[in-house]
Amino acid sequence: MNGKYKFFGWSNSVIGPLHLLNGIPNQDYAKFYISNKITIGVVCDGLGSKKYSHIGSKTLADSLIKCAKIFDFSKDISLFKSLLKSIWDIEKYPYSDMDTGTTLLFCIIQKGIVRIGMVGDGAIVLLGKQDKIITPDKNDSFGNITRSFGANSDIIWHEYKASDIDSVVMFTDGISDDLAPERMINFASNFVVEYKNKHQVQREIIINKWLKEWPVRGHSDDKSILALVKGKK
Repeated sequence: MNGKYKFFGWSNSVIGPLHLLNGIPNQDYAKFYISNKITIGVVCDGLGSKKYSHIGSKTLADSLIKCAKIFDFSKDISLFKSLLKSIWDIEKYPYSDMDTGTTLLFCIIQKGIVRIGMVGDGAIVLLGKQDKIITPDKNDSFGNITRSFGANSDIIWHEYKASDIDSVVMFTDGISDDLAPERMINFASNFVVEYKNKHQVQREIIINKWLKEWPVRGHSDDKSILALVKGKK
């Protein structure tokens, strides 16, 4: 069972103005899965320089959920990446890693444990006993090249007790790059408080609207956000 801690969630993803103007698909993808045994949230941001990154982001998100549902977390956690990569290779066939580059943010809640994983940019905010921001290590990069999931990339893992976590909010760099680090926790907290009690359809309409009308001059990137919130909806 997924312990005594029940989570519900929602996700939103909108295409950026530049991609809309140029007829390029939304390269972000956000998805969650919730059952009595496991809660999963995943957000992917396809690299703009890759022709089929929109395929990479969607298939990686789908693959992550499949992988998390069958993986035995009592085993060596490093084996998770190998299994995920194998599933992703099948899901995205015949496309190669080179053409489908994408970042990866995810949260897996199972048996009272919250596991966070990250490859590449974006941000994850944990709200609860001790609020925390998880962002990529700037020392683990080369110039302006964004790390993407693949054979040569490692997943950065973080683990917490579910009893200490009230909410998890994940968002791509289309949002995180426009937020100062000291504002991220307030942004995530306000986001949860504002929308957790709204009807699903109303919530989706309102969030999509303000993401499209993002109040930063010159913004152009796709934007995705996902929340997992403790408390049975």
